[in-house]
Amino acid sequence: MQVTLDLCTLRPCRDGDQTDIVRHANNPNVARHLRDLFPQPYTLKDANDWLARASRQSPTLNLAITIDDHFIGGIGLSPGSDI
Repeated sequence: MQVTLDLCTLRPCRDGDQTDIVRHANNPNVARHLRDLFPQPYTLKDANDWLARASRQSPTLNLAITIDDHFIGGIGLSPGSDI
């Protein structure tokens, strides 16, 4: 699934997004506003683990927010878990 909007595109997370994910996620201000399970500091291992979990989802519940096919953020659902 891919949704193309005026300013960005939503698509499944994929291998190759790791560097961009770590760059944006390894920030205490990001972690402060996310779920309790979000790691801080956020490492390459965390990005690889996340991509492995996200790739197994059916249906896809987590999408990458991209500009020019570069990961800049994510959006997703986690029904019935965490806070």
